[in-house]
Amino acid sequence: MRKFAFVALVAGWIACGIGCAKAATMPRGGGGAKVVVTNNGQPASGVTFVLDISDMGKTAHSTGTTDSTGSPSNVLDLSDIGKTRVDVYVEVCQNGQHVLVVNSGVVPPDDGTCHDRKKVGAFWLHGGDTLTVDVGTGTATVTPGPSTSSTESQYNGYRPVEFYWGFDYLRFREEGDGFNFSGFDATALYNVNSHLGVGFGYSYKALFGEDTGLTRQTYAGVVQESCRHERYTPFAQVQVGGARFSSFGQSENGFYMKAGGGIKINLNSNISVVPAQAFWDYNHLEGESFNNFDLGVGLSISLGAPR
Repeated sequence: MRKFAFVALVAGWIACGIGCAKAATMPRGGGGAKVVVTNNGQPASGVTFVLDISDMGKTAHSTGTTDSTGSPSNVLDLSDIGKTRVDVYVEVCQNGQHVLVVNSGVVPPDDGTCHDRKKVGAFWLHGGDTLTVDVGTGTATVTPGPSTSSTESQYNGYRPVEFYWGFDYLRFREEGDGFNFSGFDATALYNVNSHLGVGFGYSYKALFGEDTGLTRQTYAGVVQESCRHERYTPFAQVQVGGARFSSFGQSENGFYMKAGGGIKINLNSNISVVPAQAFWDYNHLEGESFNNFDLGVGLSISLGAPR
């Protein structure tokens, strides 16, 4: 049963990687995103529209002016940029009103000629979507295009650095008996691309319910496979390294490995909650093998410019 569980975990990790790789190479479709600028619900002409976004190493930067239908003269084509999280601003300048669309978290520069700047929305934007900005009411909305789903479609948007910290429960098995450990688990990852991350992990757990002073620390290399969606991100993870057991000044070192996965709920482009993750936890110490079970919850923070 233990061998079957391990094979199932590794097979699931490989399947997750293959599925993400296929999703990353599938054509997105949808053509260029459409932009409409209105003033209290009516098409607004003469409004300056500034676009300055980047994703996956590609950029879209242009400035235009809306016509009588409220459409900007600069072409907004995101079909090759990918699904990108953007912030939308409205401001009043010497030559009239401006609408600015920039990457999430990026503050547009202020040259001193504009005032009353207001952030009116933050969205995931993709080719085929329609962005409507009302400069009169100070609001913005996005209508998904026919080829995109607002919550279920896979996408490649990610940030390069990711930190996780969470609470862990470990059920440690030894000769048929079970022991309960609790503590914390932390990882630091560098995302090589939208689905593969590598890094380092550390955990600290202490036996509770008995006065033994027994603790376990682990140090491991980490490989994580993520299947990214707009609102959630399932992931599979493998850690391999060492474990250090300590009790009242005495310590022993051994081999450590765990394999499993979980799901992240994306609150925004920087912060995700991990409501559940589960792992098969393995230790080899002084000629003995220990097969354990690990459960955790925590918080994930992503940093760096969106890719």
